[in-house]
Amino acid sequence: MTQNAYSNKPLPRLRHIEPGQFFTLRHDPTPRILLHKSKHHGHFNNGYASLCHELDYSCVVWGENGWEAKVDTHT
Repeated sequence: MTQNAYSNKPLPRLRHIEPGQFFTLRHDPTPRILLHKSKHHGHFNNGYASLCHELDYSCVVWGENGWEAKVDTHT
């Protein structure tokens, strides 16, 4: 049986990224930029979501300190 590469890691959540970083919510493919975080929510240009909302794996990478926003190297 093959083990999923993400199975031993916590789910990537909105709380794992910092303001100014791009993200995609797991159940909504619209790319967004995190403007700021309040105590319970992450705010972006057209709304907000709970900091526990899952992120799509395509916008994050697992690093030494847990999940981090993926750096876009395209120019």
